[in-house]
Amino acid sequence: MADPTPDVFALRVATPDDALLVARHRACMWRDMGRLQADTFDAMVQATAPALARLMREDRYHGWLLAYADRPHVVVAGAGVVLREQLPFPVDGGRAIRHGEQGLVINVYTEPAYRRRGLAERVMRALLAWAETRGLSSVILHASDEGRPLYERLGFVGTNEMRWAGTPVR
Repeated sequence: MADPTPDVFALRVATPDDALLVARHRACMWRDMGRLQADTFDAMVQATAPALARLMREDRYHGWLLAYADRPHVVVAGAGVVLREQLPFPVDGGRAIRHGEQGLVINVYTEPAYRRRGLAERVMRALLAWAETRGLSSVILHASDEGRPLYERLGFVGTNEMRWAGTPVR
C-alpha cells in the first residue's frame, strides 16, 4: 500500500454512532500493549461500546477520529477524553488554586499500517486545542512506552501517580 500523506486525511469529531469503532480501537490498544487476551477481545468491545455512546450523549466523552477525507468511515487513528470533576488543588507552588473539569485522555490508537506518520500527534493536537478552549483544569493520561515520546513532545510530564493493583487490603 502506498504511504498516504496526512493531507488525504480529515479529522472529525466522534459521535455515538462511532462508539463501536472507538471500542474496537480501545480493545486493539490494550491488545497491542499485551494487556488484553485474544479470547477477551470481543467481550471488551461489546462492554465498551454502549458505555462510550452513553458518555458521548452525556457530554462526558469527546473523541476525534482521523479518516480518509473521501471515505470518513475508514478511520485510521483516534483519541478521546473523559471529563470528570476535579476538586480544588494547589498549583504554581501552592500560590494558586485550580479546579473544574479534568480531562483523562484515553483511546489513543493508530491502526498498525498507519503508525509513525504523525497521525496520533495530529489527533492529540486537536484534542489539546479543544481542552484549552473548553478550559479544562488539567489533562492527564497514562502513557504506554510507545506513546511516551509523543506525549513528552506535546508537553506532558511524569507525575507521582500510582495504581492500585486490586489486591485486597488487609
